[in-house]
Amino acid sequence: MDQKRVSQEEDRASRRLEGLCEGGRVPGDEESAEGPRGLMRRKLASLWGEEGAQEICQALARRRAENRRAVERDFLGGLEVGLAIIEEEMGRGVLADPLTGALSKVQFMEAAEREFLRARRHGVPLALLLMDLDRFKQINLRFGRAVGDEVLRHVGILWRRCMRGEDVMGRLDGEEFAVLLPETDLAGALSLGERLRCLVESCPLDKGALGAAASDGLPGDEDLSVTVSVGVAVFRDGDPSFRAVMGRGDRALSRAMRQGMNRVESYGD
Repeated sequence: MDQKRVSQEEDRASRRLEGLCEGGRVPGDEESAEGPRGLMRRKLASLWGEEGAQEICQALARRRAENRRAVERDFLGGLEVGLAIIEEEMGRGVLADPLTGALSKVQFMEAAEREFLRARRHGVPLALLLMDLDRFKQINLRFGRAVGDEVLRHVGILWRRCMRGEDVMGRLDGEEFAVLLPETDLAGALSLGERLRCLVESCPLDKGALGAAASDGLPGDEDLSVTVSVGVAVFRDGDPSFRAVMGRGDRALSRAMRQGMNRVESYGD
């Protein structure tokens, strides 16, 4: 066999690694009754002998394994980078909250500043609800974080059902939420705040709605009762930024919590 034919066979053997080591068929060999692996091995043996054919098979198998490991390393490396980015963005509060469907704090504040500017420009009302789940940390400590997560999911669903399409809900921190109410005055905001408060109080989290891991934290057939305190504030002419509205909302929420929780309060409006 001339040198040109030998080189062709060597090149073909390298390129047809899968056919050689995994049983794939090689174009042009379909007419043979012999299996593709045996056929390739026989051809290699005719060129380099049995020992040479064995070494080539082992070398090609090693190369394929190395290529597979390289692909796996690239995939895992990319996955780690992606998870790190997601974790960083969640830490910065950029991504929406997956439990409640609420906007992150960053997203909410951006939407609030836009609505604030619109209210100031056009002279339309704008209201804010700040809501804090009462004694939520005790729920986490007593029943575990799995139950706490289900509580957050539960109230998020309840609240979203009561809101208009233009209302904006954000999760500010842990169990603290905010709802932005465009074109809503103080009376309308107090009414909605009371409705959201009553909804949470009257719709306890049913044990059957919890997952197996979470429901184990509740004794017997006990349902989990939750309440919420609500602070209400509205936009005023002369407010320099939305943070002025947030400040009054914070003070209203603090008043509701000081006066026994599970209530709706406003401050200075």
